[in-house]
Amino acid sequence: MAFLSIRNLRKRFDSLVAVDGASLEVEEGHTLALLGPSGCGKTTILRCLAGLEMADEGAIEIAGKPVFDHAAGINLMPEERELGIVFQSYAVWPHMSVAENVAFPLMVRGVPKQETKDRTARILELVGLTAAGHKGATALSGGQQQRVALARALIHEPRLVLFDEPMSNLDAQLRAQMRMELSVLQDRLGFTAIYVTHDQAEAFALAETVAVMNQGRIETVGEPRRVFHRPATPFVARFLGLNVLRGRVVAAQGEFSRVALADGVEIWGSAASPLPEGTAALLCVRKEHVAVRRAAAAAAALATAQPPAEQVFPAEIRTASFLGLEEEYIVAVGGVELGSIQPPHGLRAGERVEAVIRPADCVLFADAAAG
Repeated sequence: MAFLSIRNLRKRFDSLVAVDGASLEVEEGHTLALLGPSGCGKTTILRCLAGLEMADEGAIEIAGKPVFDHAAGINLMPEERELGIVFQSYAVWPHMSVAENVAFPLMVRGVPKQETKDRTARILELVGLTAAGHKGATALSGGQQQRVALARALIHEPRLVLFDEPMSNLDAQLRAQMRMELSVLQDRLGFTAIYVTHDQAEAFALAETVAVMNQGRIETVGEPRRVFHRPATPFVARFLGLNVLRGRVVAAQGEFSRVALADGVEIWGSAASPLPEGTAALLCVRKEHVAVRRAAAAAAALATAQPPAEQVFPAEIRTASFLGLEEEYIVAVGGVELGSIQPPHGLRAGERVEAVIRPADCVLFADAAAG
């Protein structure tokens, strides 16, 4: 049985449907990331889990215990749900020391003073703040304040911990460090975690399962590599930054179809269900899968009757941006512009190149918007 179960959850704010029939399950000790743009409903789900918002419909169970069931009239208070929360803002109390901030959940639960002192010392050591226990919490750096918030959420040993954009206020280096530290802490303490984030790198790094949300609905749920490499819907493809191009199927071979784009450019791709000729289609390909290379002489691209191992197109670099370990290009293939992220080649705007795309790396969808 799942440790956390969410069934048909709905939440409205006046005419806005913030969560529209969401259902999810998480096994004990595992991590789920709710990923999506601002306003998609992910934080509303987290607040419903915590008991900070009451859903209009549905049910939530934690460790087999109903904490919310609209039909049965069950809605436990936040303190009765035995979970921890780490908010986007650190929410440390400026009039308290680090140790007092961390100990507060035990104090309000009436835990004896010596036990509170001992448990506070243990959790401060676990998050690397033993030497800072006597300091004022707001005198610490952002990363240290986030550790205070984390220690406070974990000190009463919850089996479920909710994280609401916990690293959005940290710089890139601290975010990477905190991701590693959170993974280590979860392995050591064994709690189940729900992360809410708009940062796909954070979601893929921390979670064993990723749920991508859009306008209150769950678009896809799956293992991070699967979600990343084979987006399930056009929205997921766009959100993850893939090139998304409109065209029409002009040839089909099983799961593969050749799609005609602008100016006679035709590219093979694969679909979960075969797309017959004449279907309006969306072709989606990751920027990392659009390879570019210098070419002594660029021959015209030929439309093949069968999907080749790779497709080679004459192209031109429109823009080039150096990103350190990578370079990002806008590549023009005829009248089609594609984003490309590659190891540094030193290419410049205006250079003639070849663009290389594998059919297996192109994901096809029927274009519902085309009618």
